[in-house]
Amino acid sequence: MEYEFWAFFFRWLHVLSGVMWIGLLWYFNFVQAPTMPKIPDELKPAIGKHIAPEALFWFRWAALSTVVTGLILAVLNGYIVEALALGLTDNVGKHAAIGFGMWMGLIMAANVWFIIWPKQQIALGLVEAEADAKPKAARMAMLASRTNTMLSIPMLYAMVSAQNVYYGETRQGAPAKCGRSPYSLTNVIAGSRDGAIHRASLTTQGNAPMNHRHRKVLHALFAHPISANISLRDVESVFKELGAELSHSHSSKLAVHLGEHKVNFSTAHHKLPKEEVIQVRKFLETCKVNPERDYPL
Repeated sequence: MEYEFWAFFFRWLHVLSGVMWIGLLWYFNFVQAPTMPKIPDELKPAIGKHIAPEALFWFRWAALSTVVTGLILAVLNGYIVEALALGLTDNVGKHAAIGFGMWMGLIMAANVWFIIWPKQQIALGLVEAEADAKPKAARMAMLASRTNTMLSIPMLYAMVSAQNVYYGETRQGAPAKCGRSPYSLTNVIAGSRDGAIHRASLTTQGNAPMNHRHRKVLHALFAHPISANISLRDVESVFKELGAELSHSHSSKLAVHLGEHKVNFSTAHHKLPKEEVIQVRKFLETCKVNPERDYPL
């Protein structure tokens, strides 16, 4: 329960910070910048002296908070290295998608702290500078802000697609190849074929339909974020209902033989830690076990 809470908590902070950051970015570019020429000259100083500095305060700290909470979330969910490597280390499309989003977010945050904010301080007169430096600083800040606005569109697409289009890669069948959606026609056909073969093999082995309790355990093994509160005994029961042959050894190992695949798991813990949940999940994916398709709740 502790892991699930912190993963949720930092995801909530990440979304909260992101809404503040991108919301203010779009305010600057879609509201303030186009409206400034229409504002009477006597009212324009109020923007530079009061509104812009306050907005920039929340803007830059929201950017930093978004990046920090996002990195913490990636560490908690165990994909920080794979995402930063753009999915090239494990060939998982979800990690590639979220990795592209992370890198664009990092570039955008660097623009905020190292270009936009320093240049806006000069342009708004918050720091001392020569008079001819202010227009140049304002233009550079504007270009960096426009760049961030353009990057925000694919960045948000990558982040949202990682949780939706590619979400099945952590819960369903074998992972799709990097850069290809699991909902492409090829994967849908392959998934249907694999599901039919898997169900046929279960029928051949004489297994009854999985009961609701064990279906919940199976779905928990594929849940995101990763659960760390799954009973080893329940997992063994799921393996049995899938038709696996189990054998215990004296070295705290459980040998599981399912179809043509065999693997050994540790039985040292009554509750599976995250690392072992991932190991079980990967084994089931190798065996083409798909809870959403074959054992819906």
